[in-house]
Amino acid sequence: MKHFISFLIFALILFTVFCFASCSKDNEQPLPTATPSPVESTPTNTQTPTPSPTSMPTHSPTPAPTVKRNVTYKTIGTEKLRADIYLPAQYEDSPKFGALFFFHGGGWMGGDKSDITDYYDIIRALNAQNIAVIGVQYRLCDTRTVFLPTPIYDCLDAVRYIVKNAEEYNIDTDNLGAFGTSAGGHLSLMAAFAQDHFHEAPELSDVTYKLKYVVDICGPTDLCVDYTDDSLRRAYETLLAVFGTDREGKLEEHKASSPINYIDSNSPKTLIIHGKADSYVPYTQSELLYNALIEKGVDATYIAVDGADHDFSPAVGHESTSHSVEELLTTATQFILTASAQ
Repeated sequence: MKHFISFLIFALILFTVFCFASCSKDNEQPLPTATPSPVESTPTNTQTPTPSPTSMPTHSPTPAPTVKRNVTYKTIGTEKLRADIYLPAQYEDSPKFGALFFFHGGGWMGGDKSDITDYYDIIRALNAQNIAVIGVQYRLCDTRTVFLPTPIYDCLDAVRYIVKNAEEYNIDTDNLGAFGTSAGGHLSLMAAFAQDHFHEAPELSDVTYKLKYVVDICGPTDLCVDYTDDSLRRAYETLLAVFGTDREGKLEEHKASSPINYIDSNSPKTLIIHGKADSYVPYTQSELLYNALIEKGVDATYIAVDGADHDFSPAVGHESTSHSVEELLTTATQFILTASAQ
């Protein structure tokens, strides 16, 4: 299922791009540079409503992107890990452009980089504003042989691969961002805060990078808190599966996989959005993250949505939410545009 809020953020960005284009034509002013936020799927073990795709624009007047599909960014044993890179049309003749990494959700156990293709029209619109969108495949936890922090190694190495090969794709390595919801939000935060850790591919071990901004939508941030309370049963069962044991069994792995433990004064600008009635990831996770960022002097914005569940629809027992979708979308879009332009 596609995450409700990320769907609408993308739709608003598309609308904003078109508005910018219209205003530019009327006023004979150049278009401002726009930076997108990607889409992602909801954890497979979280039942959430899915918006109808008919509410999205069905076409785009912008040129088709240049797509580099299944680009291998590293090989582990016999397994090739790949990324899909959506580049602006005629990207080789364009000035260098920024890139945004899309890390899909799915509780670290589901989802795929191909999820982003459901939003092909929006990718085209964003590419028209000279923004690359990169969907990343990472190894999924399977409760048998693959556990956290394996997906973290993959996501960070995917960024390093793009940085190492930036000239080939004409990407500006000083204008990189990440976006994700739920597990994808967690992985985006790890890519943003823990860039000096989790090296696996020898050919990428000397590559350094720094993200410019990160958008975290209801992602877990501290995996060492006590999740054994009955109200957190779903989160506890997921962590038990993706680590293969409880917190006490792999305490160091839990600590190492927690984004909150990597925050410093140089961490990138961060936007956090979380429903306060989230039945899957406790909203207190975002509170912990926000407080840690502020303590270190990092530019951070936190939007807590009263009455909202994991997908930002009204939670059980709530008839509405404290923030309208329009308010959330306006804030998220402006954050991305501002962070990219700075």
